[in-house]
Amino acid sequence: MLSVKEVAARAKVSVKTVRRWRHRGLRSTQHGRILRFHVDDVDAFLRSNTSTSGATPPSGGSPSATP
Repeated sequence: MLSVKEVAARAKVSVKTVRRWRHRGLRSTQHGRILRFHVDDVDAFLRSNTSTSGATPPSGGSPSATP
C-alpha cells in the first residue's frame, strides 16, 4: 500500500494531482483521514492514462495548444 506522497513521488507529480486522480478513477482505500493506494492499482492507472510519449496522466489542466 502506498501513501499519497509515495504515489506522487512514483509518478513524479504533486500530491494535489494524486488527489485529483482519485476523483478521476484511481482506486484508493480510506481509513479515517488516511488514504492508501494499492501498487497494482497505481501502476494500472498510470499505464491506462499515460501516452506513448512518456507523459504523465492529465493533472486536470487544459491541454496547451501547439502551433
